Parts: sequence; structure tokens; C-alpha cells
Amino acid sequence: NFCLDVGALYVDYGYSDLALDWLERTNDPEDIERLELTARIYCNMGEYEKATECLEKLIDNNPFVSRYWNMLALIQLCNGEYPECKSSAEYSLAITPENTDGLWCKAKALLSMNEPGEALKHYRRFLERMPENARAEADMGTCYLQLADLDKARDMLERAEGHCDLGDNILLIQIYDDLAYTYSCLKQLDK
Repeated sequence: NFCLDVGALYVDYGYSDLALDWLERTNDPEDIERLELTARIYCNMGEYEKATECLEKLIDNNPFVSRYWNMLALIQLCNGEYPECKSSAEYSLAITPENTDGLWCKAKALLSMNEPGEALKHYRRFLERMPENARAEADMGTCYLQLADLDKARDMLERAEGHCDLGDNILLIQIYDDLAYTYSCLKQLDK
């Protein structure tokens, strides 16, 4: 459908409002492609409740699509619904065991639920598929900090710093903050 294709292009370039305009030109509101695109649009617009409604319809129609579960898990993660995020990620991983989005969401949920040991297992699996991912490495450093394994925390955070894009200021601040705390705990104040 031409309208869906145009809407998808607008979403890909960050014009969710224009994508929604094109989406409204389609006929069938229950069409699978339309529901998928609608969920993406609402997610990009921060309208998570509407995105969740679309995803629940998609999951009711076909619960064996890991992409739907991953999108739902990501929304739940953004909303601070960590047990629900973990559950959705587990459904996704049951369908496609090594998908990186499912591994990422489950690891983030576990870390947020103060289960750093379990989170580490999923971050390791994630890094096997996405090596040198600074975000995962930084989160692993946080896990080691929570476990009071300061040497591993330092090593992982230094590794994350080396792999981090210099333009990613938010991640760099997290890494430097955790590194400063780690160096302080290790009595390495010169660093």
C-alpha cells in the first residue's frame, strides 16, 4: 500500500506526525502492516499507551513474532515496568533465543530490578552478538559495581569508554561518573 510505504519513510526519518497523516489515508485500521506502523509512530511520539494497544492487538493476532514482544518490552522499560519488561523479553527470547533486542531488554530490566548477577548473564550473551557495544559494557560495569567487584567494574567501564562514540555525551557522563566512583573506592584518586 502506497500510503503505508510513505508513512514508513516519514517514520524512518523522524517525522511521526506526517507519518500519522499518511496512515490515516489507509482504509483498514486492523491491517497488520498498518498496526505495526501505528505502533512505531506512537512509540516515537512517546504515546506509549496507544503503542501498547496496537502491540497487544498484533500479539493477540500472532503471538509468535518476537519483534512485537521486543517493542512491548522496550515500551515497558521506558515506563519503568521492569517485571513486565522482563516477561515480554522472555517471550521474545522463547521465540528467537539469541535476538539482541530481547537480550538487551531483559538485561536492562534485571539491572533495574537490582538483579545484577542475572543481568550480567544476558549482557554477556548480548556482547557475543554485538561486540564492543559501549552501552552494554557500561551497564556491565554498573552490574559489577552493584556486586562490589571493583576491579571488574573498572575494567569494564574503561573498556566501555574506549568503545564509546565521543558524541554520545549521556553515555560518557554515565561512564565517567561510575569510573570516578570506582577509582575512589579503589583508592586510585590520581585517576
